Amino acid sequence: MKFYMMIQEKQPGCGLGYFDVVLYDKHYEDWCAVQHGYFPWYANATKQGPRQKLPNGMVLVGKSKKYTVAVRQIARNLYAINRQFFQACEETGVAFLDLEPVDFKAQGGAIDNPLSYHAASFMKYPTATVVVEGSKLTIGEYGRIEGFSELQLNDVGNAVFRIEGFSASIDTLFCTEDFKVRAEALKVRGIAFVSLEGNDSDALHLDVPPSPFRVPLCI
Repeated sequence: MKFYMMIQEKQPGCGLGYFDVVLYDKHYEDWCAVQHGYFPWYANATKQGPRQKLPNGMVLVGKSKKYTVAVRQIARNLYAINRQFFQACEETGVAFLDLEPVDFKAQGGAIDNPLSYHAASFMKYPTATVVVEGSKLTIGEYGRIEGFSELQLNDVGNAVFRIEGFSASIDTLFCTEDFKVRAEALKVRGIAFVSLEGNDSDALHLDVPPSPFRVPLCI
């Protein structure tokens, strides 16, 4: 079975890097007055253990005029996915950790975004379960996987998933070929699928001249 890692791709209305949106628990008169960092999906993003289920009635607010990108990360293991991406997930039987529709407001909350979205958390599998023995991994000082020159995966019975133990710089979404084919047929925007065959973790980064820094393209 072939597997792919998802990376950001720049297209009109789909920029690279930071996703300029905030997820609120409900509607507010003054969005800027709300300290959104206290919401559990932000405050507990890096904590271990069970997560509080996403509530009903959430509102996603972005600064841009409109959003069409298929999927972007809002917080650690929390993503905004548009209707085409969600449809591809449904048609390939993706099992979510959590999933809720959101009301998406653009222009700082002034207008409705033309495309509907969900907030979604994807299943995350232990390295020992999903990574094939013999894969060439770079292990960091604290035991986390910082990169790979060769990554082979087992079939976990889920078309889109994450892998435990990956550092933030390579912690992207992985998918099966079935999902890739369906997503491309639905013309998802702002993402590209990079085959694990013949590619390493460097494909998840963009060198930005003249800066010496590398921009993560993880979804």
